[in-house]
Amino acid sequence: MTTVFPDEVRCGVCDVVNTIMVVGSTSSFGASDLDTRPPELARSTISSWVQRCEGCGHCASDLTKPRPQAASTVRETGYQRQLADETYPQLARSFLCQAMIEERAADLRAASWSIVHAAWASDDAREQAASDLCRGKALDMIHRASAAGQRIVDDVEVEAAMRVDLLRRAGRHDDALALIAERLPTVRTPIIAKILRFQGGLARKRDRAVYKVSDAPDSG
Repeated sequence: MTTVFPDEVRCGVCDVVNTIMVVGSTSSFGASDLDTRPPELARSTISSWVQRCEGCGHCASDLTKPRPQAASTVRETGYQRQLADETYPQLARSFLCQAMIEERAADLRAASWSIVHAAWASDDAREQAASDLCRGKALDMIHRASAAGQRIVDDVEVEAAMRVDLLRRAGRHDDALALIAERLPTVRTPIIAKILRFQGGLARKRDRAVYKVSDAPDSG
């Protein structure tokens, strides 16, 4: 069961009071997607993962606690353009703007996750082009985060499996297959090896659909 209630919060950037919906509690049943998206009921709480100020457009997981340079970032033309860019669904825009603020604060790990969440929001809106763009942005940010020593997950094998799914879901099947060929021989975790083999079969079939961890067979 998921419980949701309204709350009033004051934006730490512009001081405007916003009414937001807060998730009091939720739960998950079943397996996550191959890109780690949780199952229901937590899956459907995504709109509460980012808050947007109606006054200045500040986007954050908590409007009351702005990150360093958030105020200056929000005022930038590029930020306001992203906030209004109808190439993406509204929720995805909020996540992408949150990522811009996190990037400016040098938290590339958080920025990577915010862009992944933008892809999920685009999936929910059935906006394939936006989903593809977001996954491409997420892959770029994950690469930058890794180069800066900020892995999006602590386990390098899990991160590789997630990158493979981002590539496959974005239609970059050959890139996904190349990454699998590079990483699979060194994988030591049986579940990750199983997932990579499964992903390889999907990529060879040019299958871009969403799959859960439990969909991966024990061999193949």
